[in-house]
Amino acid sequence: MINFTWKFDLQKIIPYDVNTSNINVIKTLSWVIVATDLLHPNKQTSISGCVDFDISTINNFIPIHEITNDILQSWIENRVGVNILNEMKSNLETQLNNLPDNWNPVPNI
Repeated sequence: MINFTWKFDLQKIIPYDVNTSNINVIKTLSWVIVATDLLHPNKQTSISGCVDFDISTINNFIPIHEITNDILQSWIENRVGVNILNEMKSNLETQLNNLPDNWNPVPNI
């Protein structure tokens, strides 16, 4: 069984946007999807990306302190596309299945 986890990094935050009068606006967001084989936790692989948002008009602005990982994930899903992300996850799963069960990216010395 494969587990997928998301990681996010706010790359660029605009302190104040004059056009929308919003503060701490996320302009650039990087993301990583990590795939882990639950039966063999050393088997991991990942894919990442970065998106830049058009902040000139923002509908339903969410203050930065209210933004959750689920919200960030939904933004990436909307921007990149669920079908493309599912293809990426499928590729990650294939990569994991091709690794030996005792795979260790950092061997013990």
